[in-house]
Amino acid sequence: MLHRNSLLSRTLIAFGLLGLSGCSLFGDTFRDRSNDYQLAEEVADINVPASSVDGAIAELYPIPAIPDDSIIPGEFRVPRPQRASLAAFEKQVKIQSLSGKSWVLVQASPDRVWPEIRNVLTRNGILVESLNAKEGQIDTVWVNYKEDEDYSHRYRLKVEPGVQFNTTEVSVLHNSAPKGDERVTDWQPQSSDTAKEKELQKLVAEALAGDIGNSSVSLLAQTIGGEAKVEVHSASGEQPYVLIKLDFPRSWGSVAYSLEDRDGSGAFAIIDQDRSAGIFYVRHKELDEKGGWFSGWFSSGDDKEIRRVDYHVTTTQVERGVEVRIANPDGTLLEPNEALRLLKEIRGNLS
Repeated sequence: MLHRNSLLSRTLIAFGLLGLSGCSLFGDTFRDRSNDYQLAEEVADINVPASSVDGAIAELYPIPAIPDDSIIPGEFRVPRPQRASLAAFEKQVKIQSLSGKSWVLVQASPDRVWPEIRNVLTRNGILVESLNAKEGQIDTVWVNYKEDEDYSHRYRLKVEPGVQFNTTEVSVLHNSAPKGDERVTDWQPQSSDTAKEKELQKLVAEALAGDIGNSSVSLLAQTIGGEAKVEVHSASGEQPYVLIKLDFPRSWGSVAYSLEDRDGSGAFAIIDQDRSAGIFYVRHKELDEKGGWFSGWFSSGDDKEIRRVDYHVTTTQVERGVEVRIANPDGTLLEPNEALRLLKEIRGNLS
């Protein structure tokens, strides 16, 4: 009996001490580890023998190299605030066309548009044959229409980053084949039936217009559709320029769209243009009160008026796409910081 009472007493004392020191005990056990990364030390990479496969070993969070092409020599000056991009105030979804090509322009990133495209196809009973998220490509199965008893049809949807920041372009390609010949029919660069292409294009645009505001994000599709179509280059010691990775007709149209003063709120206004030479003669509203360069005389019927030209914007076809540069009307170069600021204004409204 005494032994049992002694054991009970010791147990109660132990629990009492545990209760008194409970805070420190559990505090030490579940301490805050949020700043432990600051104490981490860099270690050498794992050396995998040549006879082994190292595909499973890679950096989880690689730090990309920092290019030096954004460093401009000279004294730094605080830049003027950038004008708001006109594209930011446009409709979320619209259909654009140029040189016989058309696409759906969406004011959202590709990783938001990708799952919505798949939802549109599912809701409309269009089955998918293959997906390629890296290329941003969706191929449908062959489908049959009641009004067409002779041919089968399929579609290829392409989801790519848009020219504008945080936008997506969705293009549709239609392909048809006589029934029974589907397996021996290859994709063609142009749609077999443009009416059917535009029919699905309109269906996708209308569906995205209603859904994109509440869309989810696909973490697996963050690099969907390939690299960005527009880059700003400002290498040390060189004049900055904008590289548009598209063909010349599309690039020319995109730059023209950016420079047009459509509703009076744009930074630039096109005075004249020479597509064969790849030059836009533009006025900048910032210089309206300061006065700018005189470019010459432009005729308007029997009257002549002086129309001021502040800059020449040139577009030049190169191997990787089209380079866009800006200079004074007499061909002299702008100060690099000023040229970069103006080019960013142009880049901000490309479409």
